[in-house]
Amino acid sequence: MLTTKIRINDLGPICSENIEEQKYSRIPNPLLFSNILMLWQFLDMIVIDWKRDSISLQAAIDNSNNDNEVLFNLSKAFIPLQPLFLKCLFSYVIFFVSLEGAYTRFYEELNLFNKQTFFQLAHEKLPKPTDYIKKVRKIRNISVAHIGTKNDKLINSIAAMMWQPMTLSKKSDELWNLDNITFGSLRLIHHDSSGHITDQSDDFEIKGIAELNGLCSQYLAEYDRVCSIYLQTIHTKLPIKINNNRYYAFNNIDVNLK
Repeated sequence: MLTTKIRINDLGPICSENIEEQKYSRIPNPLLFSNILMLWQFLDMIVIDWKRDSISLQAAIDNSNNDNEVLFNLSKAFIPLQPLFLKCLFSYVIFFVSLEGAYTRFYEELNLFNKQTFFQLAHEKLPKPTDYIKKVRKIRNISVAHIGTKNDKLINSIAAMMWQPMTLSKKSDELWNLDNITFGSLRLIHHDSSGHITDQSDDFEIKGIAELNGLCSQYLAEYDRVCSIYLQTIHTKLPIKINNNRYYAFNNIDVNLK
């Protein structure tokens, strides 16, 4: 079951028919509806994978009898969790960028329909990416999809390849939490002969799968809200016939058009 309510999942596309020319289409493309739903499922599955494999290791830490036992169980857990963390992190950023792109295409098709039909309906803009979202995109681009790229500055390309060392820290009054395993906490810095900083790598730090999912799903949920309201607004104008084209909502096939 999805942890986020997908609003567009309750809606259908706009049906376009031109009987004389025998042209039929659906707007937005029905594949976007199904792909968006599946990409959300992928993100949920990644979070589930992380929790399933880390929960027993976290329990061993939580149930330790003393500080030495805590450190032993912590070190015992940290080593096997590193490749799992990277697998989950990199899978998440790939599917996140895919889902963001699918929503963007969905929105663009609504814009085109709105313009072509001369409805000129007012609608909200898509959310602007935060610095965190831009960072997630960058990790996808140069830590995974284009590792070792020459299309970014060299110091970023090298930093993006530094999958290790990963870190885990806590405040003095906190308990050790494996959900806080951190990627990209080290920044590369170049100095000149006088010791002044001449360049440094961008921020690639991701503090755990829980943080990643929380911030990214919140951002994507706003995409879903904007797109669903936009489509619902168009549905209120249907059914309608413009020239030889007949438009109606997919879930309202039995329409009476004059």
